[in-house]
Amino acid sequence: SGFPWMGLKLRGQVATLTGTAPSADAKAAAFSAGAAAIAAHPQGGPGVLVVDGISVEGGERGVGEALVQLSDSGARLDTCQRAFTDTMAGRNIQFESGNARISPVSARLLDAVTGVAKLCSGFVIEIGGHTDSRGADDFNLRLSQERADAVRAYLVGKGVPEESLLSVGYGETRPIDPALTAEAYEKNRRTEFKV
Repeated sequence: SGFPWMGLKLRGQVATLTGTAPSADAKAAAFSAGAAAIAAHPQGGPGVLVVDGISVEGGERGVGEALVQLSDSGARLDTCQRAFTDTMAGRNIQFESGNARISPVSARLLDAVTGVAKLCSGFVIEIGGHTDSRGADDFNLRLSQERADAVRAYLVGKGVPEESLLSVGYGETRPIDPALTAEAYEKNRRTEFKV
């Protein structure tokens, strides 16, 4: 395929492309080629979720890296929680300001958590929406619920069973950092997954 460093981890209907690319451009080309090959394969097609687990040499880690470890270790409560925690570490699902529309930049992250949710669908997974403290309390509570619902709808749309997903909006009631700074606001605006 021209990408000897790329691998594939397949478990159920979740295909994770793996490996370490020599550059971001090589990663982009490999991911496109790999996703196209899976879509064209007789056992692939639209029912298979393709997740980006490719890292860049000396650069970013693949967002689906934790999914590969989960595939190896199996779906238990602790391994599922670890996979969500590791996938979300240092990352956040982005929304348009002041509403629940998911930003397209979050597609690969959402696909990675969708993969974890698919492999862990034997458990109930809570999607918790959190806002920062700016704005009215009631608006923030409603916004956090709408954002948690939007993430749930995305996962369901990609084949995660509805009954395994619960969405809860916490508004500004559970801040990680109580400071009134841009950094604190960014930390507090988050989506969390609890198995």
